[in-house]
Amino acid sequence: MNITLYVVAGYLQMISLYFLSERREEEFKLWVYVPLMTLYTGVFLRLVRTKAYIDEFFSRKSYDDPWNPVKSSDQAKASGF
Repeated sequence: MNITLYVVAGYLQMISLYFLSERREEEFKLWVYVPLMTLYTGVFLRLVRTKAYIDEFFSRKSYDDPWNPVKSSDQAKASGF
């Protein structure tokens, strides 16, 4: 039921985009991707996010990421976070 609502909402967005667009022929090709984007955001990204939560909870991988400054990681480890 939930996926059906997302697909219907995606098609409503595409309808409004189609009527407001100046280049309808180019955007007509995008109609195929509406159900695929629903699966992508509803299933795939949810699985990726869940895996990231599990990795962070059990192994604290964000402390070793290169984007995280070493000073911040050291302070967080010292504070028990």
